[in-house]
Amino acid sequence: MGFSRDENAHDRPSIRRLRKMMAKHSGLGQTVEGTFTGIFHDGGHYGHLGEYKYEVVIEEVINLHVVYRVGVRADALPDQVRHSLCKQDSP
Repeated sequence: MGFSRDENAHDRPSIRRLRKMMAKHSGLGQTVEGTFTGIFHDGGHYGHLGEYKYEVVIEEVINLHVVYRVGVRADALPDQVRHSLCKQDSP
């Protein structure tokens, strides 16, 4: 995940809020929910040491809030938290 290279994007309140949240909990991470708008890139080498095939560059964030104070994969979230986020078709 990256942030827009557009200098004006960094001044957007939603991007500032997301950066502040990320910095505050940088050791443990956190799980957040929101609507993210951005650009999906493929066909290159992204991230640390170019190890990722894809990159998402965030342009805007709305309705952002923390849902779990530790950053984990979605399948590792407690059931109650995961079910409140993920709409599942099967029981």
